[in-house]
Amino acid sequence: AINIVEVQDEKPVPKSVVVVRFSETEANVPGIVQKLQVDLKATECLILLDSNWNEIIDSEGTR
Repeated sequence: AINIVEVQDEKPVPKSVVVVRFSETEANVPGIVQKLQVDLKATECLILLDSNWNEIIDSEGTR
């Protein structure tokens, strides 16, 4: 499950939760962001955050 949030007053505010299936090749930051943008029909840039609101970046550790 992925929480969808909106930034208000520079703080993330939860809006909804979605469940999205990912293949092994999609299980990386760019793949997840791309799939979410398509599934949510999002036009704005999406940023992945962990449960502590830290940005998850594309790195060797997230591939």
